[in-house]
Amino acid sequence: MSTYQITTDLFTLTGASGRPILYAPLTGFACEANPALVQLLAILQDHSDAAFSAEEAKILDYLAQKGVLNSASLKQPQLTPVNDFAPDSLTLFATNRCNLRCVYCYAAADQDHALTMPWRTARSAIDFQIASMLKTGQSDFILEFHGGGEPFCAFSLMQKSAAHAREQCRRHGFTLQVTAASNGVLNEKKLSWAMQNCRALTISFEGLPRIQNRQRPHAGGKASFPMVDRALRTLDRHHFPYAIRTTVTEQNQDLLEETLQFIHQNYACRTWVIEPVQICSSAVLSEIKPADMLKFADRYIHLETSARALGIILKYSGAQLEQLNSAFCHVGRNEFAVTPDGYLTNCWEVSSAGHPYAGHFIFGHILSDGRVYVEMDKWAALRALTVDHLGYCRDCFAKYHCGGGCSLRMGRARGTSGADKDFCASTRQIMLSKIESMLHHN
Repeated sequence: MSTYQITTDLFTLTGASGRPILYAPLTGFACEANPALVQLLAILQDHSDAAFSAEEAKILDYLAQKGVLNSASLKQPQLTPVNDFAPDSLTLFATNRCNLRCVYCYAAADQDHALTMPWRTARSAIDFQIASMLKTGQSDFILEFHGGGEPFCAFSLMQKSAAHAREQCRRHGFTLQVTAASNGVLNEKKLSWAMQNCRALTISFEGLPRIQNRQRPHAGGKASFPMVDRALRTLDRHHFPYAIRTTVTEQNQDLLEETLQFIHQNYACRTWVIEPVQICSSAVLSEIKPADMLKFADRYIHLETSARALGIILKYSGAQLEQLNSAFCHVGRNEFAVTPDGYLTNCWEVSSAGHPYAGHFIFGHILSDGRVYVEMDKWAALRALTVDHLGYCRDCFAKYHCGGGCSLRMGRARGTSGADKDFCASTRQIMLSKIESMLHHN
């Protein structure tokens, strides 16, 4: 008699039709089921030594072939042990200066104290990453320029850093991939450099002129839309790849379909990322209101169909069917960023030592002599902020697709580590729709 055992996370979901769906996220298996199959698996869960008919055994053998039963090993989205600080990639927050004054900016408080990363700090971070790669055998150097501020406001530092990384990679036989996130207010010189040196850009842009000008005004009070529009059309003329990232608030959550159509009609962008705003920093004072997460989920589900028809890839970090993630963002992953004041952070929103949660997410410092100091206990604690250690994720079928949600949003920096009910509900709503769509298109 064959014995069977459920050896992976297996969930029974209820689809829109009311029929049960079996879903095993770690194996990528999903199927519509009938009540008899659900009952069969319930018996197996309670009695692995139960006797099964020939027909039942045939079904169970099929599930074993799919990795749901009797799997000796699974590709778990777990992290490597923390024996040393050997990150996979490096992000430089080149400056906290910015030429926009976005109403929801998470880093706005730092802009009163303008700071650009010293060259010795950037050089030390790059040299440390090179030394780490030599130890681990990694051969692909991923260098990203990001915020706090607008990285291209520290253009000379970006140029010098990319050139130094390229020279070091050439010496050691490594490849270099440079990426950057920008608000898109870029002149021809900066655009030309980006197209020659970067693999791709991510442009933060609201799309519709009236929303862009309202939510992302220029620091001098001018409308920012014409500036970003000009930059995107330049990138399009040169067939340079970029993604557009749009922040969703109460003001534009009902305009997402219109925004999608506007982007499609005006630009060659083929990847659109939409992310609900988090109310922090300047957003508290600007009276900006967050999107309704359940309404956002409904809008996202309908947008996927529209985007697919237009040849645009729609992304949202809180629900990614094609990826398995133990962690939501950079927190919990083998990645790090360097702030303009030389601190090491594992949260891209904690971009300076003055952030309210710097004590939680900052875990090291680049010293004046170039040495990198890492608090290994804090690094290990950050690496443990994964779904495997979050109680509220234990019984959720979507946990490996949202990674447990943003550490700041979920309160892990405050020690509460509680679920955000609206975030979790919207994630499950989106993920269920994605699973059903996958089943119906296969």
